[in-house]
Amino acid sequence: MRKSALILFGLFMLGAVAWAADPAKYEVFGGYSYQWMDGENYPAGWNASLAGYFTDNIGVVADFSGVYKSMQVGYWTGMSVVPVDASIRNHYFLFGPQFAFHPDGRWTPFLRGLAGVVNSRMEAEVADLTGSSTDFAFGFGGGLDLAVGDSVDLRMIQIDYIRLEGEGHAEGDVLRISVGVVFKSR
Repeated sequence: MRKSALILFGLFMLGAVAWAADPAKYEVFGGYSYQWMDGENYPAGWNASLAGYFTDNIGVVADFSGVYKSMQVGYWTGMSVVPVDASIRNHYFLFGPQFAFHPDGRWTPFLRGLAGVVNSRMEAEVADLTGSSTDFAFGFGGGLDLAVGDSVDLRMIQIDYIRLEGEGHAEGDVLRISVGVVFKSR
């Protein structure tokens, strides 16, 4: 009886150590990002983040991204409106808590809250159409990672809703979808 209890206790401890060693202590993500903002799409973008975990499931994330778009805007010359080529760049700097779940060794779903700023810049051929602003941004999101190696995961999907508040160029609702590669310490 005593020997069985020691064997069961030993197996329990080995399982606990193996389970505790599996979740990442930190992770680095990089990938492609596609964004919709109030009906406009931004097909050219990137997303990068660094997350550190205090426990197996609770951590903080620093999320950085950029999206870019070229378009034509109307410019009033004083007599008529003429089309002018313009480029728009939005760069996000967001931070917040991240919660990761480890139901098995391959899949890692996660949820997070984000807050920070977005820097928006529009440049056009006409000097008085060029401008930039930095506005408050907050939101939430989540995603799903698939382990493909000991310390490499594929981020199968990451979806973030971000609300932009301010008086600048980037006020509105954003839906951002990202995919890429995650490097994790284990």
